[in-house]
Amino acid sequence: MSFLYEVVRKLLLQVRMKSDGKEKPSWRTAPTTLRLTSSHPSQAPTSRTSWTAWCVCGQEFYGNKEDKTGAARSFSLRRMFYANVRRARRMEPIMNKSPDLVTSLEDFIKSFSYAAQQGLLVENIAEHPVHARADRGNAAAYFSFPDIKSMEAHVSEIPPASSTPTHRHSCEALFFVLSGRGYSVIRHAGQPNKRVTWEAGDLFCTPIYAWHQHVNTDPARPARYLEITTIPLMKSLGDWYIEAGDDKEPESSSYDDEAKQH
Repeated sequence: MSFLYEVVRKLLLQVRMKSDGKEKPSWRTAPTTLRLTSSHPSQAPTSRTSWTAWCVCGQEFYGNKEDKTGAARSFSLRRMFYANVRRARRMEPIMNKSPDLVTSLEDFIKSFSYAAQQGLLVENIAEHPVHARADRGNAAAYFSFPDIKSMEAHVSEIPPASSTPTHRHSCEALFFVLSGRGYSVIRHAGQPNKRVTWEAGDLFCTPIYAWHQHVNTDPARPARYLEITTIPLMKSLGDWYIEAGDDKEPESSSYDDEAKQH
């Protein structure tokens, strides 16, 4: 937190120095600040001073109503900046009370990631060994394809008559059911729950930011699926997160609000 504040403070000082020298900050420098402000909401500033620094930097880089030259070009960036500020403020209490699911997943991948043969092939994923994930209530194995930069693949297995906790993440995901049967409950951007029943051979998806929970309805056999996600892409954009939800009925929160507005 202190590191992020120090970065923002230095940016603010640079803006003031340019303004004192009659040199207005260019709207073309906005993506640098946008990358900073689109970090994970749990890293957002908490003190009034740091929030003020964020807002001032946002006005300088993204323009304001009096900026006649760059206002038109910077309007969408400015709107996105303040949307990030509002989103971070609202999500901070939720994220601070939740376990660090991103770190937990990273640790799991480091321990149970299997390299593809020649970087291209993983054989017999239907019977590939999987390892228990305490935070997800299932077992999984991740695969490493060094030349694939925007997607990742892994297999997951849900024990008999069990389910995963309700959660969501900032990535898209496709699921191909390898064995077993069950259903998934999916809810996206304030819409009613959708129940998708699946069995071996079926393909389904969870959209970005959608709440979802997977349930194995077979009392005797595990359910296994191949999952392909855009986690690497979202990491490269600086917008990767996982959020735990309420298994009863997830409450609408900031990401839902932003989706409704756009």
